[in-house]
Amino acid sequence: MRAMKSERTAKALMNGYRIYYNFIRPHMALNHTPAEEANINLTLGTNKWLSLIRKPPYNKATNTFIDKA
Repeated sequence: MRAMKSERTAKALMNGYRIYYNFIRPHMALNHTPAEEANINLTLGTNKWLSLIRKPPYNKATNTFIDKA
C-alpha cells in the first residue's frame, strides 16, 4: 500500500484511479468501459490514456466541446 503524505495526495491518486476505472479499464459485466457504454469512445490506436488526454474539454452547461485554440 502506498503511504499518503497528505489528503491532497490521496485525493489525486483516487481521482486517477476513478478516471482509469471509468475510461480505460473494461468493466467485467459490460465487456467494455463505462465511458464506452455512454458513447464516449477513445479510438486513438490502442493508447486510451493518450486518446483521453487529447480529447477536448466538454462544457456540460452548453453541451458543447470547448475549443482549445
